Formats: sequence, structure tokens, C-alpha cells
Amino acid sequence: MLQLLIDIALTPAVYFALHGRFGLTTTAVLLISIAAGGLWTALTLARTRKVDVVSLCVLGGIVIGGALTMLTGNPQFGVAKDSLYTGVFGLVALASMGAKRPLMYYLIRQFVADDNWASPMFRRCLRVMTLTWAIGLLIEAATRIVLVPTVSVNTAAALSPVLTGVALAVLMTWTAGYGRRAGEARRVAEA
Repeated sequence: MLQLLIDIALTPAVYFALHGRFGLTTTAVLLISIAAGGLWTALTLARTRKVDVVSLCVLGGIVIGGALTMLTGNPQFGVAKDSLYTGVFGLVALASMGAKRPLMYYLIRQFVADDNWASPMFRRCLRVMTLTWAIGLLIEAATRIVLVPTVSVNTAAALSPVLTGVALAVLMTWTAGYGRRAGEARRVAEA
């Protein structure tokens, strides 16, 4: 959880720490903040030697957002980059609904026994969770895409991590409650 909070907060924190200082343009400050976020994620991957989907999405979004900002000179791409990884993650989750096992299964399987998959109620629960996360993340990404060009870069940079934090908090809270209720219903049904 701490890693996720740092991933969300580091880039805007660096942005606001440097903005208006040292004679740097908004684009330069944004690129430095993107580089700081990318470096943090890369160092974490190197330190833990554990590659996970979330870190790869974050790193991919950072690289693409930074590249688009450099190529176009438009700092809005640097802020909108967050939509890339939440949007891609949402699309992958949505696409996994057609797979034998949805994405949520692979994200939680270290916490549950594989034999749980034999339960139709467990499979339904994971499919509902996966679909809910897909829709939630796609809404979050679409909101940012609409927000970024309609407000100043500073406002968008400030609101972007808040939007992500709120979306993740809502999805995690819903998931914990739904998982608990589904587990209780499964225990009752199987008793």
C-alpha cells in the first residue's frame, strides 16, 4: 500500500516542489517530475526483483507520458499519462472477462487456495470484482482525459493523484465489503 501511495504522490509532489522555481518551464518541471516517478518505480523493481502488473503499467505510463510531453512540448500529456495506466489496466481487466479466469483471480491467488476456483460462487465473485474494477478504472481514466484539457496544468496536476486515490479507495472499499459478503454467502450455501 505504501508503494502505491508513493507511486501516486511522488510525481505531483516533485512537480509542485519545483514549479515556479529555478526558471524552469512548466514542461521541464513536468518532465523532471515524471522522471522522478519513473526512477522510483524502476528502483523499486530492481530492489524487489519482483515485476508486477501494476508497476509495469505505472512505468509504461510514465515513459509514454514523458515521451509525448517531450515530443509535443505539451505538458498536458504528462498529466494525462495517469489515464494511460489506469485505462490500460481497466481494458485488460475487461478483456480478461472472456478468459478462462478473470484478472482478479491472478491478482489475489497468492491469498487464496487454488481449489476455491471449483466453487461457482467464488468464480462469480471474482468475475463481478474484475468487471467492477474494469468499469471503475475506465471511468477514472475517462474523467482525467476530460479534465486535463479543461483546466490549467497546475489544477490538473493537483487533481490527478486525488482522482486516482479516490477511485482506488472506493474500489478497494467496495471489494473488501463485497468479498466479505460473498464469502459469507458461500459459507452458508456450502454448509
